Amino acid sequence: LQPTNSRPRHLLLLYDRLHKNGSWVLKDEKIVFVGGRWYISSLLERQHRSKVDRISGLMSEPNSSESSFRFPGYFLNDQCDGVYESYVLHHLNWLKRDFERRDGLLEDD
Repeated sequence: LQPTNSRPRHLLLLYDRLHKNGSWVLKDEKIVFVGGRWYISSLLERQHRSKVDRISGLMSEPNSSESSFRFPGYFLNDQCDGVYESYVLHHLNWLKRDFERRDGLLEDD
């Protein structure tokens, strides 16, 4: 999945909706900076709410670590090329400038 908008707020909403409405769990992320823009690719995997053991026929819940919500950047934090750090600093500076111009942040920020 490659979101059309890489703003942190939009990624958080997208990941949250996918997790709540379809049991999709973030498995990997990649980020690149090309032509003055960040592009984030996200790999999500659908987790089934319960599994049936073929031998016993009993239902079991998926491993909580496999099915838990992961925030945007969960996998990007380990990237060593500095692109993710630049992305985070850019958006923090953007919020800071908005805060200074508007006498505070908007409710969504």
